[in-house]
Amino acid sequence: MSTAFYTGLRAKAGALIQSKGKAVTLRVQTTTAPIKAYRPVVTNTDYAARAVVTEFQAQEIDGTLVQSGDRKYLIAAEGLTVTPTPSCRVVDGAEILEVLSVTRTSPGGVDVIYSAHCRPTGGGS
Repeated sequence: MSTAFYTGLRAKAGALIQSKGKAVTLRVQTTTAPIKAYRPVVTNTDYAARAVVTEFQAQEIDGTLVQSGDRKYLIAAEGLTVTPTPSCRVVDGAEILEVLSVTRTSPGGVDVIYSAHCRPTGGGS
């Protein structure tokens, strides 16, 4: 298959997530050299994203890797200018969630969607 086919697939997935999902924010944290040895400079950069949120099935919750309250965010790659990683946070309304892992769906090397396993941090925005 050609790259154009997978790019079209990314656009279709993006349109579906746009219509069925909701707006979320990917928060990328960057740490730069500390001004003082004990205080590094931390900067948050927010990126707009669209996602469909799903719960884990009861049989997937093992209490260790997947805990009660964890959620899956299916994030559209279409229009996204950053790749989600476990160092990101997802801001969903007033709730901040830690990204524990990300699975990329990338047929033909074209990112179509990202499946992020997220856990609430307990803190607000």
